[in-house]
Amino acid sequence: MKIKMIVAIAVIALLGIIGFKYYSSTQSKVSVVATEESLAKLNNITNRWEHNSEAVSKAPKAKLPAAIKDMQSLRREANKLGVTPCLTSAQNNLLVAMDSEIAGYLKLMADDDAVITTDINRVYQAITKYHEIVEKCAA
Repeated sequence: MKIKMIVAIAVIALLGIIGFKYYSSTQSKVSVVATEESLAKLNNITNRWEHNSEAVSKAPKAKLPAAIKDMQSLRREANKLGVTPCLTSAQNNLLVAMDSEIAGYLKLMADDDAVITTDINRVYQAITKYHEIVEKCAA
């Protein structure tokens, strides 16, 4: 009788362990897929931002207002994007970079001699951090 009870407990424990490992494995796969989808959306916005940023840097002052509106629109899109927890910090760094770059262009629009070194440094630091986080999440 005791042997049957011990065997039954062992079987139940084994099934519990197998079930937990299966559940964990399934959850891990779901998490990876969600992160990949979030990353693809975030990278899409980032690539569009970089393309827009390059175009704005070459734009004459008269075209800056429209270009800045486009940048602000991309920034709002990035802000609304729902990402996985792993990418939240990357998204926040992208938003900091966007805000800093927009601020720099607004200063230049108001004053041709404006100093935007701090803004540009903030953009560089935030984008660097963004890419570091994205790399860790993608691994």
